[in-house]
Amino acid sequence: MFDPENKIVFGSKGNHQLILMPVSPVLKSPSGDSIMMRVEGRAGEFRGSTAVSISLDMLKHTLHALSEFSNNPRGEFTFASESREFWASMTGDGSGQIAAHCTLNDCDHRYTRFRFEVEFTRDQVLENIARIEQIFDTISNS
Repeated sequence: MFDPENKIVFGSKGNHQLILMPVSPVLKSPSGDSIMMRVEGRAGEFRGSTAVSISLDMLKHTLHALSEFSNNPRGEFTFASESREFWASMTGDGSGQIAAHCTLNDCDHRYTRFRFEVEFTRDQVLENIARIEQIFDTISNS
């Protein structure tokens, strides 16, 4: 079972962070092809969050891309919610440092945007690969 405290976190604590949290319990959509997640962005004193639907295909793509980054942190991939309330373009230059340029959109109200950047290391990539695999294990066992 997925531990809701076992969040997918990119960036350093107390600074700039991108946090993804599956709703608890982890539930697939009625169509079975997505899950609901809470996405939170932190940039200094600024914070924003939204609930989004993430397709399982996108989550698999992200797992594959992070696995590639763990071996060779060079390249770019995009991770996004189905309705584009959230997206992150993640890039690695081969030095071991990886960055994510993120946007949270508040589509329900005044369509405000919160843009921020986080930097993270290969160690965080490895931790997040394990957390995403745990989400898939929880889904397949439910």
